[in-house]
Amino acid sequence: MKTDNPFKCLALLRSDELLAWLGMPADTVISAESVTLPMVVTTYLDLVMRLRTPLGQVYRHIVEFQGYLDNAILWRLVLYMAWEGRQNPDEPILGTIVYLSPEYDVGDTIAAVLDGQEQYRWTIRVIRLWEEDARAAVESGSLLMTVLSPLMHNASVATVEAAVVRIMHEAPPTQKADLLVIVGNFSEPIVPLPYFLKLVGGKEMLKDSQLFQHLLHDTLVAYDAKFAAQQTEFERERKRLQREAQQRLEQEQQEKQRLQQEAQQRLQQEAQQRLQQELAQILEDTVLLRFPNAPLALIRDIRRVQQPAALHRLTLAVQQVADVEAVQQ
Repeated sequence: MKTDNPFKCLALLRSDELLAWLGMPADTVISAESVTLPMVVTTYLDLVMRLRTPLGQVYRHIVEFQGYLDNAILWRLVLYMAWEGRQNPDEPILGTIVYLSPEYDVGDTIAAVLDGQEQYRWTIRVIRLWEEDARAAVESGSLLMTVLSPLMHNASVATVEAAVVRIMHEAPPTQKADLLVIVGNFSEPIVPLPYFLKLVGGKEMLKDSQLFQHLLHDTLVAYDAKFAAQQTEFERERKRLQREAQQRLEQEQQEKQRLQQEAQQRLQQEAQQRLQQELAQILEDTVLLRFPNAPLALIRDIRRVQQPAALHRLTLAVQQVADVEAVQQ
């Protein structure tokens, strides 16, 4: 949930009520604006208010709405106050941090401790929004507190519904659309967008809000980024599956080649064995044909010869020798 722009808009729309919430109900707002600091990295101050006390003293108050974890937020507020003080040295500068959730709370104190001895301690004004009660905020009569109620303790669908009703009936016509957009943004974790639009009577009720167009643009940008990320993930997954399919195909081809080679080797071995048996039989027949009284030991010797070429040479030799002794030799 993006909160910076809704908070700035709300603070500017309801600055008098914001003063009461900050503990300065009697002061008067002279001006309120969002300020950009001219630093190496552009830094935006959420809200800088120029105020006048009941006794007439003019001063400035910086309000930071902290909707994410930043361990340096206390120092950043001091930096902002120092910059504003340098630009306006005759006007006192106050600063307040509004923490939106406990996980963003980094405390309210800046302290320097050397060798166990505290050198200085600065206490920063902070407001912890979750310590406020949502029902009490809606019933307070303050539209500022009503709009902030979805971020408070005990916020529920019922308190969001009550906040919408109060805004619809009590907000000035020029502020109604913006306040509804802001409370819808804050209540996003509690109330689904379709139901919230039904509560306010449809998108037509929000069309006059410039903030609505801004948030809609942010939503579309976020959607495009999410879609692009999904497409990237899809393409990565497609390539992974393609690689796996190619690997399986290569493995299957290798296995097929291995089986073919083994089959070919078996065929060669079987053919070699058949040839050896045939040549051995021819040699035995040749020996017995020429020398019918050849001893059985000679036949056993013939069967121990495995090389077909040797059997062939022996068959030719047997045809040329004169007696069994020569055959045996």
